[in-house]
Amino acid sequence: MQRGFIPLLIILILVAIFGAAAGGYFLYTSLRGVPPKAGDAAISTASNPTSKPESTSSADMTNWKTYTDTNNGFSLKYPPNWSQVNIANNRVAISPELPKPFYPATTFTIPGILIDISNNDASLSSKDYVMQKIIPQNIYTKNGKITLSLSNVDGVIVEGLTNPVSGNPIGPTAYISNKSKVISLELNSTNITDPKNIFNQILSTFKFLN
Repeated sequence: MQRGFIPLLIILILVAIFGAAAGGYFLYTSLRGVPPKAGDAAISTASNPTSKPESTSSADMTNWKTYTDTNNGFSLKYPPNWSQVNIANNRVAISPELPKPFYPATTFTIPGILIDISNNDASLSSKDYVMQKIIPQNIYTKNGKITLSLSNVDGVIVEGLTNPVSGNPIGPTAYISNKSKVISLELNSTNITDPKNIFNQILSTFKFLN
């Protein structure tokens, strides 16, 4: 009787831990203003949108890979030792340390860039979108401030946002508008050497396909 009870107790504890992680993920996505994506199963590396090695003119970015999202019409480059994973429609993570297997509930804990796509029905500029749709959203975003405008696209960088799950500050987040959609790129700098410089390099390669 006692022998059968211990394995059952272990199983119940594991189920409780996984449930807590999944709940944290959905709280995080909902409070960021991004609809939660379905599915907790392990996800393989994305094949569409595509990624391919490509050289650039910058010596520091030689052999960086290119991420291309044909559905939303943009591309960017990222370091060759990073990988991408398609979490769900309109949500992609690009990271130097993707856990294997990967579960959506761990999205907000991995280092690198989290890319989200949101509709921009009012055709707002990136600055207006942040001021109207992001900062006034809730207590976790109210201290956000625009710290920089991007020179290559209609985009701004916002700092001062808070992770609603951990309560810790969120890294710099870029919001880029093409009028019909807004692409957000959130930096998690954990274990990344010179993260802001890498983030700025990635943003400098961002371009719309048409």
